[in-house]
Amino acid sequence: GATFETYLQSLSKKSRYNVRKKRRAIEKLPGFKIRHFCGTAGAGDFLKAVHKIEKKSLKYSAGNSLISRPNVWTFYKSIVAVAAQKKWFQGFVLYLNDKPAAFELAFAFEEELFSQKISYAAEWAKYSPGFVLKTDVVRWACENGFKTNHLLGNEEPWKFHLGGSVNPHVYVLAYKPGIHRKLLAKWEFEWIHQLGRLKRIIKKRITSRQKAGGQR
Repeated sequence: GATFETYLQSLSKKSRYNVRKKRRAIEKLPGFKIRHFCGTAGAGDFLKAVHKIEKKSLKYSAGNSLISRPNVWTFYKSIVAVAAQKKWFQGFVLYLNDKPAAFELAFAFEEELFSQKISYAAEWAKYSPGFVLKTDVVRWACENGFKTNHLLGNEEPWKFHLGGSVNPHVYVLAYKPGIHRKLLAKWEFEWIHQLGRLKRIIKKRITSRQKAGGQR
């Protein structure tokens, strides 16, 4: 499999510089360390760290973190429990001041690593803890023989800075009995994704106008 250095060389010069620069900056902070959790023994401690991080994240204040809604948090705890038993669960936590600052929840299957969720405490945002942790997970994946690391979720600029390409996703939805539940779940699912798409379009237009205004 590819080494981490081989992976870095596949990135643009600017991206390689950013990866190394951000890592050097955050390593200087007190209490910096990265822990890897796996199996049933590590699942509990990982979820405790996730809860602490999410409560301090921007996602929490926006109402879309893993712990914002009890049913979502229960769902993810159940998924981690099942994945841990099957030895798929891989959790990573970056600590600063000896406290959880960023996490990544991933699942390993055969030679592929699926990165499901990444988040960080807002107070450390200027140090890009989520980005630094992600690059460390890529390093771990290379060292452990994984051929592919899938960054699941929406298309976001920072993901492209890490290289790779876009792959199609297939969503599988399971509903409880009852047509009203099915319609409600379908509406909620589509509404959330359409809202995310709308936000990205608005952000691009604002950025374009700001650039155009600066060139006048």
